Amino acid sequence: MLVGFRGRCRFRIYMPNKPSKYGIKVMILSDARTSYFYNAYIYTGKYCDGKLLPLEDRKFLKPTQAVLQLAQIIVNSSQILTTFLPNRNIQEGSSIYGFTKDITLVSHVSKKENVVLLISTMHHTESTDVQTGKPEIIAFYNDTKSGVDSLDKKCANYSTNRRTNRWPLVLFYAILNIAGVNSFELHGCYAKNVEIPRSTFLKELAKELVHKHMDRRMENYRLPRKLCLSIGRILKKEIEPAFSEGKKKQRKKMWSMSLQQEQKD
Repeated sequence: MLVGFRGRCRFRIYMPNKPSKYGIKVMILSDARTSYFYNAYIYTGKYCDGKLLPLEDRKFLKPTQAVLQLAQIIVNSSQILTTFLPNRNIQEGSSIYGFTKDITLVSHVSKKENVVLLISTMHHTESTDVQTGKPEIIAFYNDTKSGVDSLDKKCANYSTNRRTNRWPLVLFYAILNIAGVNSFELHGCYAKNVEIPRSTFLKELAKELVHKHMDRRMENYRLPRKLCLSIGRILKKEIEPAFSEGKKKQRKKMWSMSLQQEQKD
């Protein structure tokens, strides 16, 4: 994912294929079907991919290190991990398989000089997809490779982003967007919850997060009465009569203290 940002940041990068072009690159592991966010790290340079890996895993290529670092959270969890590595020296339309006891490796040439190499612990035969004519592993990969793109799209549809020149704030907004996607997916996991649109869910979530703060603000005598009435309408509460009297006394006291201070000066 590229978090759009054009301000000053030493690890800001340029990606011409992304809508934002410039920004902060975030390596993400997400669910292919729901776009649920599992793990991520910020790309700060060529040595960051293997920063959390043991020394024996840092000998691999950078893309491999990135996959290993992200996949640590799902090790031994029966999750299916989709990734690939290209090669360009095999005849077009051909597929080469390699088998071990638990792993199947396939190298498939879809176009000239465009080779996809995949490894699977789920497929164990040279089966071909009927509709596409490609190996079944390739078809499965195509169905499950777009999790991060879907997550990026969902975050863009309902975004908390605000214009800022501070990159930590940009990442904070991105975290809020991702948290909104994750919370909506968790809400849908419970059978007792009523199915609602994501826009409605996010509005209700925002209200729940600020409800206690608004309730506390409503009891503040120093706030303008008009603002307190607006908060009361949102919370569906009425301002108590004692509130107005207490506020008047508070203002009168503050005015008296300021007048005494001016006389002393």
